[in-house]
Amino acid sequence: MTAWIILIINYSLSFIMWLMVGRFVLELFTGGKTNFILNFFVKFTDPWYKIIRKTMPFAGEKCVPFLSVLSIIIIRMAIIILFGTGMPKQ
Repeated sequence: MTAWIILIINYSLSFIMWLMVGRFVLELFTGGKTNFILNFFVKFTDPWYKIIRKTMPFAGEKCVPFLSVLSIIIIRMAIIILFGTGMPKQ
């Protein structure tokens, strides 16, 4: 049971990480103009960005996407190291 929980957490963090990458790429190509696709990415990534802004106030606004992705990678690696691969045993 715990293996499935770890797996769900890992995949959820991965999904959020790729949403952040997608938001960065969309903002890069659209020049920050809002559209419904970018609004979708902003809606799901802003809570994580707010957490990073509060925990790392020394970071500039341009560093927040990089630090957000980096923090998710570190959390995912810690979960895998502490709890194993997260794959259910058969």
